[in-house]
Amino acid sequence: MNDTANATLALGGSPIMAPSAVEAEDLSKVVSSVVLNIGTLTDSFVDCMYEAGKHANAQSKPIVFDPVGAGATKLREETTRKILNAMHVDIIKGNAGEISTIAKIIGGGDKTEAIAMRGVDSLGSGFSNPAAVVQAVARREGAVVAMTGVIDYVSDGFRTVAIENGHAYQGRITGSGCMSASSIASFAAISPNDHFAAAVAGILALNLAGEHAGARGDVHGPGTFRAAFIDEMANLTPQQMLNEARIKTVTV
Repeated sequence: MNDTANATLALGGSPIMAPSAVEAEDLSKVVSSVVLNIGTLTDSFVDCMYEAGKHANAQSKPIVFDPVGAGATKLREETTRKILNAMHVDIIKGNAGEISTIAKIIGGGDKTEAIAMRGVDSLGSGFSNPAAVVQAVARREGAVVAMTGVIDYVSDGFRTVAIENGHAYQGRITGSGCMSASSIASFAAISPNDHFAAAVAGILALNLAGEHAGARGDVHGPGTFRAAFIDEMANLTPQQMLNEARIKTVTV
């Protein structure tokens, strides 16, 4: 939670972590976007997410859903199912295992390869055709879907891109996926009418920060990378995003 808040600040956002359902309605009136993250599941957190989602929908505030570890346990899978049924989420961000679980939940799982989970991590090499899976889930759910991995895929059900930026150390620190969701939400706050653009920009910003951090001479492993990663988020410029993006349109 601390790293995610710091990453949001570094990118220019203004985070508030709100685990109480009591304040969800009030906050929905002042925030610009909402992240629902099931990384830490307690009954009170789940109640808060339902309230936050309901009020965000009522206020037309974009919701980014991060189904952390969906598929790893029955509780996480059932919570994911309840959230998707209880509200409309605008952007879903997950790894291959989490997206595989969502495909099963919303229907069409019989046509999607199952990706095993160990904790919050996917196991194996992923989908044989990840772009097709992401596009199908996005179209079926009526949301933008961003699937993270060695190559990241984003689709709104019609437009699909592959993002090839990033650094291996991003997968070796805790919280990089949660930072991705918050980065996406930060861009969704200023791009409320184009959630696809927000998801692409949010992932790209973190991946470029990862590349810049990994290239620094003072980074010697995941520990030093973590601090440099947040530094490089703060240092990132729009021109670097334009110049250094490695994004390909994928035809499915």
